[in-house]
Amino acid sequence: MNVPPDLAERLRAVGQEHLIDAVAACGDGEGADLVAHIEELDLDLIAELVGRFRGDGATDATELAHVQPPDAIGLPHDDVSRQRERKAREEGERRLRAGQVACVLLAGGQGTRLGFDGPKGDFPFAPITGRTLFWHHAAKIAALRARYRCELPFYVLTSPANDAITRGLFRHNDNYGLPAGSAEFVVQGTMPVVDRETGRILLEASDRLALSPDGHGGVLAALRRSGALDAMAGRGIRTIFTFQVDNPLVRIARPELVGYHALADADMSSVVVRKLGPDERMGVIAQVGGHTGVVEYSDLSDELAGWRDPDGALVLWAGSIAVHCLELDFVRRLTS
Repeated sequence: MNVPPDLAERLRAVGQEHLIDAVAACGDGEGADLVAHIEELDLDLIAELVGRFRGDGATDATELAHVQPPDAIGLPHDDVSRQRERKAREEGERRLRAGQVACVLLAGGQGTRLGFDGPKGDFPFAPITGRTLFWHHAAKIAALRARYRCELPFYVLTSPANDAITRGLFRHNDNYGLPAGSAEFVVQGTMPVVDRETGRILLEASDRLALSPDGHGGVLAALRRSGALDAMAGRGIRTIFTFQVDNPLVRIARPELVGYHALADADMSSVVVRKLGPDERMGVIAQVGGHTGVVEYSDLSDELAGWRDPDGALVLWAGSIAVHCLELDFVRRLTS
């Protein structure tokens, strides 16, 4: 079977012409399936990401020469900042009571690095009770709903690899104490696996691409694709709070964070923690070329990671823990 001419031209333009040969080596039925899979890909985006991955478009030395610490709001330490935090907490609580906040739990990962065979959320992290991460987060959601007498929609982002088992865990455990149907599931998307050296898209079988979950950045597209964003809008949601399944210490929908975010009229706000040392393997939120973003620890030179101010404190101190508030309108614009 031959690849349609327009698709063949697009594949050649992004350096993935080996897929043309892969289709030609298939029978008509298998070839048609492979073509259908290829046509679903955003080839321009993949080319951009491969370029970054291989260093062609990564955060380079010129950009990093202009990196600066972020504009952050610290913990209250005087009367002025304590009063500001009180106002933020009041605004955050007002949004919670008004039913304007939804929570999204990112739970698409497996427990491999924890030495656990199953979804991370099923990991029994509590040494005495044996409570799992899913149970722990669900209990926090229930407590927030009761405290603020709100619906607090709760979305669980799964991956193709663990979606079925995650849904089964919730059913088997009576939704971890939540009312039936009040935890909603969204499956994150996938991206093709590429060869580290060449950037070429790999095949899992002769007629099938090798795919992997598309990471944290895919959560927004997944929410739109599933209809969750429209459902949130219908419920009057204004702010989405996102957090990680493997963070049992997170304060879900922390009113102070929601309030600071709202009072700043921000599109997106993130929680950071102060790095203890330059060798901690966590990205930092910083100003790069005048824009706020995350610089991965693998992109930081030893010199930048160890950069200290005159008092000896790390300049790039703001470690990202992937806890965010995003305005629903902003997410809808991004994914439109």
